[in-house]
Amino acid sequence: MTAAARLLFSLRNYKLHPLAAIAAGGYVVGFAFLRAQRRREPWVLRWAIGALLLAPLQLAAGLLNAALQAPTWMQTVNLLLADLLWAAIVLLAAASAERQP
Repeated sequence: MTAAARLLFSLRNYKLHPLAAIAAGGYVVGFAFLRAQRRREPWVLRWAIGALLLAPLQLAAGLLNAALQAPTWMQTVNLLLADLLWAAIVLLAAASAERQP
């Protein structure tokens, strides 16, 4: 077994992945909430709302993925939501970092 395979197995076997997902989701929700409060600009609010909606949806998809024992279609949905959440976070950070004239 390769080192990468051992790492992935340990993440799944010792339940580290769900704990890391909950911690990361909490961070994302906090980040989006604080950015929305501090910068009340339209694009910041749009991406913050997107991240705030996608984070719990991604968590629910992960739980459903585990409950269904990871069918391929659910893994695809889970990864799609993860990509959308990542894009929302990046765009939120970019929108909130823009300087005002």
